[in-house]
Amino acid sequence: MQGHMITERNIWLDQFDSLNEALVYAGANTDRRSSDKERDSKWAGTPDLDSAVKLGVDGWHDIRPDVDAMFSKMEEQINMALGDVFETRFDYGGDSVDIDRFMMGDPECMIDYVTTPAGRMGRVVRVLVNGSASASVSPERIMQRGVLATALVDVLAKLGVGVEVWLESATDDHGKSKHSQLIKLHSSEERLDIDNLMYAMAHPSMLRRVGFSILERTGWANAKRIAQEGQGYGQPHDCLMKDYIQADIVIDKLQNATGDPVADGVAYIMSTVKGLDLL
Repeated sequence: MQGHMITERNIWLDQFDSLNEALVYAGANTDRRSSDKERDSKWAGTPDLDSAVKLGVDGWHDIRPDVDAMFSKMEEQINMALGDVFETRFDYGGDSVDIDRFMMGDPECMIDYVTTPAGRMGRVVRVLVNGSASASVSPERIMQRGVLATALVDVLAKLGVGVEVWLESATDDHGKSKHSQLIKLHSSEERLDIDNLMYAMAHPSMLRRVGFSILERTGWANAKRIAQEGQGYGQPHDCLMKDYIQADIVIDKLQNATGDPVADGVAYIMSTVKGLDLL
């Protein structure tokens, strides 16, 4: 972990090269406050900090069905909207499963997406996702935003472009100074790990346990005052590190939402992909 002040912008940056590095740093906290406070597990996602770190390391399994159901609905509509952009083939391994073939015992029941358009070869798209949220934001809303971000990354990968994914939790101390937790979740050279991305971007514990713990340990001087029980841990802020990582896409919040996370998500993803001239 690298922590330093960007003086000209009055921002303290804590940067992590991987999700695992952030989890280890958070778990080593010896002065735990709200990050470890016993509270409604639905709001925080887990009963304590150790549980949150373990879940991030081991993988998100227990409550993944709800997320998978939303992701499946979104993925189905995205594939319909994209039409013939993807060429599919059945194989022993792949991105998703064909239920009919699986139930029939066909070993080649996995669907693999093949794309080789020359215009996309070698291109890398950097995605920056805002992981901050106020206390009033429901766990369901955090999950919806995370599913949206994961679905977008999945579509970009299927279109044959390299994808680099960053998570930022930005905090404002009421205009006095700002703090950024910047975590590299996925490198374009790595195989896409949906489980890894889903926990970091869609689980409330990533902010309300892991993120709080990082604030409790940070070298940012203002945190000594605001990262205390009853002090709110600062105000959530729009992403601060877009230019720093040269992000092509920033996911802060959905605009023009209809209230349907699937329909809104599909519309956002399609407009984003088209805006990058990938279709």
